[in-house]
Amino acid sequence: MLKIIRTKLSDGRIRDSSVPNPPLLIMVPEQYSHEAERELAENLGDGASRFAEVLTFTRLASRVFVECGGLNLPAPDKPAKILIMRLAYGAVAERLKVYGGQNAKTEFLIKLLEIREEFVTCKITPDSLWDTAELSVGTLKDKLYDLAMICGAYDAELSRRYEDSRDKLTRLAELIGSSAIGDRGIMRFEGFSDFTKQQLDIISELLKKGADLAFVLATEPASETDYDDEILSIPRATERALAEIAGRFGVDVEYENPEENSNTEVEYSLYSAADIASECEMAASLVTKWLSEDETLSPTDIAVVAPGFSGAYEAVCGSVFGKRGVPFYLSRKDDILQKAVMTLVTEAFGILSGGWRYEQIFRYVKTNLTGVEYADELENYVLVWNIKGVRRWSEPWQMNPRGYIAESEYTDADIARLERVETSRKSVAEPLIRLRERGKAAKSAKEQAFALYQYLDEIALADRLEKKAESFILCGEEKLAAEYAQLWEVVITALETVFDVLGDTPMEQEEFGKLFTLLLAQYDLGTIPAALNRVRLGDLESVRETPASRLIIMGASDTAMPDSEPSRSLLSADERKALAGAGLEIEGDFETNLRREYYLIGRVLAKPREALAAMYLSGERISWLVKAVLGDTEETEITVKPGAAVRRNPDAVRVSPASVTELYGEWLTLTASRVEDFNSCKFMYFMKFGMKAKARKTAELDAPEFGTLVHYVLENVTREVNELGGFAVVEQNKIKSLAGAYVSRYAEERIRKSVQTGRFLYLFERLRDSVINMTAYIAEELANSNFVPSDFEREVKDVQFGGVTISGVIDRVDALNLGDTLYLRVADYKTGSKKFALSEVYYGLGMQMLIYLFALTGGDVKPAGVHYTPARDVLMSMPRGSSDEAIEKKRRSALKGSGIILDELLRESEVKAASLEQMGKLAKLVEIRLGEVGEAIRSGNAEPDPFTLKASRDPCEYCDYGSVCGLIRNPEDKRKLATLSDAEFWAACGD
Repeated sequence: MLKIIRTKLSDGRIRDSSVPNPPLLIMVPEQYSHEAERELAENLGDGASRFAEVLTFTRLASRVFVECGGLNLPAPDKPAKILIMRLAYGAVAERLKVYGGQNAKTEFLIKLLEIREEFVTCKITPDSLWDTAELSVGTLKDKLYDLAMICGAYDAELSRRYEDSRDKLTRLAELIGSSAIGDRGIMRFEGFSDFTKQQLDIISELLKKGADLAFVLATEPASETDYDDEILSIPRATERALAEIAGRFGVDVEYENPEENSNTEVEYSLYSAADIASECEMAASLVTKWLSEDETLSPTDIAVVAPGFSGAYEAVCGSVFGKRGVPFYLSRKDDILQKAVMTLVTEAFGILSGGWRYEQIFRYVKTNLTGVEYADELENYVLVWNIKGVRRWSEPWQMNPRGYIAESEYTDADIARLERVETSRKSVAEPLIRLRERGKAAKSAKEQAFALYQYLDEIALADRLEKKAESFILCGEEKLAAEYAQLWEVVITALETVFDVLGDTPMEQEEFGKLFTLLLAQYDLGTIPAALNRVRLGDLESVRETPASRLIIMGASDTAMPDSEPSRSLLSADERKALAGAGLEIEGDFETNLRREYYLIGRVLAKPREALAAMYLSGERISWLVKAVLGDTEETEITVKPGAAVRRNPDAVRVSPASVTELYGEWLTLTASRVEDFNSCKFMYFMKFGMKAKARKTAELDAPEFGTLVHYVLENVTREVNELGGFAVVEQNKIKSLAGAYVSRYAEERIRKSVQTGRFLYLFERLRDSVINMTAYIAEELANSNFVPSDFEREVKDVQFGGVTISGVIDRVDALNLGDTLYLRVADYKTGSKKFALSEVYYGLGMQMLIYLFALTGGDVKPAGVHYTPARDVLMSMPRGSSDEAIEKKRRSALKGSGIILDELLRESEVKAASLEQMGKLAKLVEIRLGEVGEAIRSGNAEPDPFTLKASRDPCEYCDYGSVCGLIRNPEDKRKLATLSDAEFWAACGD
């Protein structure tokens, strides 16, 4: 007997506890077997297994093979099938018309295997492809010839390796009639919308032998608003096909219609959002609201889904839900290639073929399976010296881990760190180099497999995994321990598969690496993640056959529901239609797939019993399927600001008094530059000087290194010129000669010969002229000044000023004696474009030189002012044909210094003038600002509060801590500081 149980679209299963005519076999799709078993236990109690059992077609095949023979016949798994397809393709590649010249690319092999599996499922043989090709024309004719040859060669290779090469379901259809399956009890099929031709053959054999079969099909709409023809066309076609098969064998068909739906009315809501982040924020808010309003509601009753969830939505949604504290789990399979063991193997091949790039090497190292003990130091070193390429990884490293450091400045810590880094280099490079050498010597697939095994044995991977598994067990992480054991077995199984299937097939190492990575990706892990009392996040398929009281669908646009992307199969939609017209129907054609998706979407939309919320991007159109269900539901525009969930609460960014003491010490000592850093952004100061978090820097002649070179040359040239009588006496040629000599001495003293590569020497020589020219300009300025350089790299140590202790180093101090009074001017060499501005000083910025000036002066020593001395060369835009005099005039103008000086000492109009009274006001303001900084640091204030003063003043632009700050880099989120004119500044200073 054949019974068809019609259910509502929202149901699709019988959930009562009646079990007529036991034993009951419940047939479900492969992906729903776990859910079906759980439901069976819930509905029928602990004793359910005595009279009912959940089976899939794969499990049914095993049951029949146990009874009728064939269970122990070896069958290829998916990785083995890929390798067999590679052999098959290679055997006929030269005779192919369309698919030739693919060089057996792994992606192409996957497509060939997929189309071959389609043919098997639809009972299309190579001979039928060949016959249809004879009747076809154009490209389709050539494609069918190619596919017939490839599939024929595949079948031949399969037969040579396996005693029975028939597909498992084909064998099942041939044997099930002689088995005991269906002789007693009822077989009930649940969760299916349609069946393949192979599965229909199995059902036919069961009906032929008189088995009692029941099919639960969702052929009735959930409500009057459903579009029956589109959404229900697949299950209704299945119902007709089953009735036709029953009629063929004279089997009676009984129909059972669904009961009236007693569910409460579903609450619908519709939202539009500017972006995916806003959708996820709103989804998290809704879940939080639902859980807080209904104490009986469990997180397991809620699902949040989106078409293509694993693409654009997964990372954003997981992050938002995690930050909101919403318990969730991702309903998906873990990507096996993301596991540490797989990453180790795949990145090893990537390193050998990809130029030993930084990203590849440290994905490899950070698996923690290579034996590298000091991975962080190794990574810092590689970044500092920009190391890449097999040659540099093969040679011993001798450069200082801190960068361009003078030989005389090497510390014991530098030497010890260099030794550790060199040991780590060997641990990484030497096994990989030997793998490369063995791979070059290997000529066949099995030799490449053995070379890889030798490498895995050399790094003692099995022992490392065993120790990790033991440590996981001790920590109570049994799942991870079991996973690590499985991963090792996967690698070994893949190696054995290559060895057995490909054997002596010629293969280079690069091709082997790609093929082996592809094989690893085909394996599944057998662990089930704990997911109790959590909100489900996933794609639409994840809730098709699972209950959900409340459902949120994101990305519900007409381009995604249904998916408008074209099929990527080897056969186009038109070619599939042509095949159907010739009698070769392929079930995966575009129209059938579209109807299947209509059904899936309809099932999902009908799933929630209490609430359904749909969201889509405001720049798109809502899916017509969603609109049909929601009807006239009013749309709400989501106003959640992107990133709102991750923006910091300033009140929470506060360091405890005990931590302040531990981070900064009992006595607060500041440098002038630290004061500016704090006033620029308190969080940046906390990270830089409290946590001492340092950004990784490359050892290059960049701005910081160039600044060090300039300071070195200017200090030494100025000192020597003073010994010769001063800048007013020494000629420019002599000064330039001294500058060039000190540039050379800098390279000799500070940079090891081992790092003075050709490229380095070329770049360094380019800097020589710039440094010499800058020295000459500064010398000319000093020659025309009343001030005389009196001190260089002047140390200021433990000076009490403004309630804090000031320490630091001043580039240069200039002196001027007038009678009994000594005037001091503090000079700072600026390799950037920094200009002195009173407006910045008012806000506690740009005070470095003023702090040092007032810390040095007092009594008979008067503050003369500060001077920013440009220590850079400039590139200028000039009209074609400009004279040397015009160019030089503009250059001098661009290199003018800036600062402030007592008006009675003023000689340069570009420098600001201040009276003695105003200089006193400046000192008082600096003292006040220092006191404010000291108090704020001691209070533990670490708020991210950057400012905007001018377009050129944005501390976030080059901040090293933006990735951990959490502040959106938007002018609206920053302190807005008004630019003050000089008059406004002096007025604001008051008395």
